[in-house]
Amino acid sequence: MLTKRQEEIIIGSLLGDGYLEKRGNSVRFGFCQSEKRKFYVEWKYNELRNLVEEPIKHYEYQETRTGRKYGFSIFKTVSHPQFKDLYEKFYKNDKKVVPDDIKRMLTPLVLAVWYMDDGSLSKGAPILNTHTYSVEDQFKLCAALKKFYIVANLNRDRGRHRIRILKRCAKRFADLIRPYILPEFLYKLPG
Repeated sequence: MLTKRQEEIIIGSLLGDGYLEKRGNSVRFGFCQSEKRKFYVEWKYNELRNLVEEPIKHYEYQETRTGRKYGFSIFKTVSHPQFKDLYEKFYKNDKKVVPDDIKRMLTPLVLAVWYMDDGSLSKGAPILNTHTYSVEDQFKLCAALKKFYIVANLNRDRGRHRIRILKRCAKRFADLIRPYILPEFLYKLPG
């Protein structure tokens, strides 16, 4: 059984860089980051330790065009029945989507994990890099943030949209997630 904390970490990850992998009738969770963020992979790994049988794996990839080498760290959990339920909510035709009941799922910890995965700061405004989601899904997320009295809208970035939290709500957002933010990510919070 997943703890409430584990489920919130996974939901935040699914909004960000985490993924669910279907294997026959079972589903497992995976998370991968660049070697620079190995500490973050280790934190999630430790939070989900009872669901993991193998150690974190480290890989190196060499880009053929430039010849540059990139390292990354990855782990995957064992299959779990609750992951199957989450897969049905977060995936349609094997593509990640935002569930209709996302507002109910959002908690300060979910927001913090999502922000650590995909957040940045631009001119004092928190940004959630949601480029891969449809505009409709991004509007669903903006509406869900109102649960915390946080107003956000979409702004264009490199020809696609992402979520920008209004500056007037930046402090409220930061105060809400700060207790859950790892020290290495405090630089992402508005002042």
